[in-house]
Amino acid sequence: MDLVQIANKFLMQPMVEDVRRQDEFYVTVHCGVEVQEAWGRQVYGACHRAAWYRNRGHRTGETNPESAWKKYWGDLIEAGFFNVLKKAGIFIESQVGFWIPKYYLKGRVDGFVRDPDSWTGQDLLAKGSRMGIVGVEIKSTWSFGSKGTIEVSTGQKPWPKWEHIIQCALYHWHFRQVANYWQIVYLARDKGTARSHNILVTEDNRISVNGEIVPFTVDHILQRLSLLGMQLRKDEPPPRDFEIVYDRERLVKMADAGVLSKTDTDKVRKNNKIVKGDWQCKWCEFAPMCWQGVPLPYDADLEKVLR
Repeated sequence: MDLVQIANKFLMQPMVEDVRRQDEFYVTVHCGVEVQEAWGRQVYGACHRAAWYRNRGHRTGETNPESAWKKYWGDLIEAGFFNVLKKAGIFIESQVGFWIPKYYLKGRVDGFVRDPDSWTGQDLLAKGSRMGIVGVEIKSTWSFGSKGTIEVSTGQKPWPKWEHIIQCALYHWHFRQVANYWQIVYLARDKGTARSHNILVTEDNRISVNGEIVPFTVDHILQRLSLLGMQLRKDEPPPRDFEIVYDRERLVKMADAGVLSKTDTDKVRKNNKIVKGDWQCKWCEFAPMCWQGVPLPYDADLEKVLR
């Protein structure tokens, strides 16, 4: 008997599978935004091409036991964090689902808590309006995922991941008559460190992150979601939203914008070979299908990039 093998098989091949409808959009896998950065077009959030593959019934789900375990540990950490908030006396509810018919948009909120800084007993009488409530999104992370979200170098500001900003902005936009704002809590399961970030959507749909207005609104997110609806009805997949290997022109622009590491910037300045691309492609289950036969910059080998 090998307990690890048994557990892996159970996580990879559950007896009862969770099935999602093909005619619904989900906040976490379908929503994103396109912005024009200094280095060119940049998409934050969902890839429309990946959504097209998924909608056509191509293989989905966890691709290996490691991915399945990461998701499982994340669920346990989330439950543990809310258990502490229950003991603190501010927990309201967790796993709250919602549906927005206009956009065929479905989501599930991690939880709601009372805000000790603004709540009073009288707020209990104000049912249906804001009552000192805050929405909560828990993100368990580790290693490189903690960089920027939890751990920052001197002089840098902490910042949540863009896809999480988009997710929580939509949550607050939908629940802003109930919740004062949303808070993303990052928990590092390797070091035990943590940090929270506040997301707030204004009445005109602008998005504030830790008090700073970002260069896109909820309207931009919903416009891109509408575009995806049209793309899914076509027989051909939409253009790729990310690059598995950047060409030199993009790398130079990224170096000039200061978004590359010092090591990578030095390589670009010296015109050295650097095989670097979007993590969304590297970790996408559809990448082998999406990039098969496509010539890559620097004659990069697709199998080595995905390995």
